Amino acid sequence: MPIQIQSGLEGHDQIVHDEVEKNYLNKAMKSPKCLVIQLFFLLVAVMSFAQVNELESRMDTYLEPLLKSNNFSGFILIAEKGEIIVSKGYGYSDIELKKENSANTKFQIASLSKTFTATAVLLLLERGELKLSDPIVTYVPELENYKDVTIHHLLNHTSGIPDINRQEIYKKIHRSPQTTTSLIDIIKEFEPSFKPGEKAYAYSNSNYNILARIIEISSNTDYGDFLQRNFFEKLEMINSGHRGEMDQAIKNLAKGYVPSGGYTSVENAPYLDWSVKTGNGSLYSTSEDLLRWVKALMSGQVLSPTTLQLMKDNRYGWFVGEKLDEEVIYMNGSSPGYNGYFGYFPSLELTIVVLGNHDIALSTTIGNGLFFILNDQNPDPFPSLEPYPVSKKFISSIEGEYKFPYYTIEIIRGKKQISYRGGYPYYDVSMIPIEKNKLFNRFFWTFLILERDEDEKVISIHWEGNPNQKGTRVTKD
Repeated sequence: MPIQIQSGLEGHDQIVHDEVEKNYLNKAMKSPKCLVIQLFFLLVAVMSFAQVNELESRMDTYLEPLLKSNNFSGFILIAEKGEIIVSKGYGYSDIELKKENSANTKFQIASLSKTFTATAVLLLLERGELKLSDPIVTYVPELENYKDVTIHHLLNHTSGIPDINRQEIYKKIHRSPQTTTSLIDIIKEFEPSFKPGEKAYAYSNSNYNILARIIEISSNTDYGDFLQRNFFEKLEMINSGHRGEMDQAIKNLAKGYVPSGGYTSVENAPYLDWSVKTGNGSLYSTSEDLLRWVKALMSGQVLSPTTLQLMKDNRYGWFVGEKLDEEVIYMNGSSPGYNGYFGYFPSLELTIVVLGNHDIALSTTIGNGLFFILNDQNPDPFPSLEPYPVSKKFISSIEGEYKFPYYTIEIIRGKKQISYRGGYPYYDVSMIPIEKNKLFNRFFWTFLILERDEDEKVISIHWEGNPNQKGTRVTKD
C-alpha cells in the first residue's frame, strides 16, 4: 500500500516516510492473515524439501548395488518444467586423482550427439539450403554407390549403408585423426546392405558421418563451427563442444573407463580419436547444458513447431517411446569410456539426464528406473553378480566362435578368465560366469545363455530375452 507524505522538507519527508512504512509493515506482518500466508509458504517449502530428500534417498537406494560394485559413475539431473529438482554426482571423474563427478563435469555424450546433427540438418532445411528428398550424391558425389539414398534415409536410418563402427577397417582408423572427407572416402567402399527404405530401421553411424559432411557442404562451415555458432553460443551452452582435435585441452572432462574383468574392476578406456565420430558421437557436454538443449529444442526456440513435429514424427536423431502411458522422446549412446541418456516427457515437462564415465550400458536403464521412482513405483532391481567357481575345463567347454544371423562373436580365454570378442565394441569385454549355463556381459549389461550337448560342450548361445536368435558354434576343420 503506497504511503503519500507531502512537505517542503525533502530529507525530513523521507525519514518520516520510511518510519511510517516500517511501522505499517510491522503491523501487517503481525496480522493473523499474514501469519497464515507465511506459514503456508513455509510449509510448502518444507514439504518440497522433504520430497526432494525422499526422492534422492530412493535414488541412492536404487543405485546402491551399482555404486558398491563400481558399475556406475557419473551425474544425474532431473528437472520439472525447466526447474532442476535433482542434481547429483556419483563416483569419480578421475579415479587416480579421486576427483568427484559434479555439475561442472563434462562427459563425451556419444550418440546423444546425433540430436544436434539432425537438428542442424533441419535448420538448414528451414533456411532453404537443402531438401530432405535430395539424393545425397547431390552434396557428396563420391557416394555413387548410394545414388538412391536421400537425406531422409540418413536421418532415420533406412539408407542401407553399413555401420562404419562394425567394419574391420574401423579398428585401423579409430586411433587416427579423421575429417568428414576422409570418412566419406572410407564409407564409399562399403557395399549396400539393402536398398534405401527397404527395411524399416537399421541403425548405422555412417549415416551421421555423412550428414556432418552434408552440413559442411550446404553451409560452407565446418561441422563443429556450425554447431558452435547456431546452438552452443545462442543457447549459452558454454560447456559443450565438438572434439575434432585431440590436442584440444578440455577443462573438467571426465576420464572414460571400461570394464576390465571380474565383477567390479575398470580400466582406462582404449584410446580413440574422437574425430572419427564426427556427426555421430563426437560431442561433449554437461547435464545442465543438455537441459538447456532439451528446453530450447522442445519449446520451439530452435526449430519451428512444424519442423519440430517433423523431427518427432520421423524420429530424426531421437527415439520416441512410452513409459507408464507417458510419451517419452529420448536418446542414448555409448562410446569408449562413456554412456549417456536423456529423456523428455512432453506432457509432464519432465527431463531426465544420466551421464556416465564407465562404458557400461546402464544409463537408459537408470533413466527408466528414475522415472518409475518419480511415479512412486519400484523399478526392477539390478542383478546380483555373485562369483561362480570355474575351472579350465569349464572355460574350454565355452571357448569358440559363434555365428549369429547377422554377425559372429568369439568367446575366448581372456586375461581375466573369459572374454567376449565381436564387431562391437572393438575391444575385448569380460564375461562373468554366473551359473553353469549363464554368463554376464558387463559392457552390454545382459546375460548370455549357453546350451550344451550331452558331453557338456556348448553348442549354441543366445542373449537373454532373444532365444530365437541363436549363435551356433562354428566347427573348425
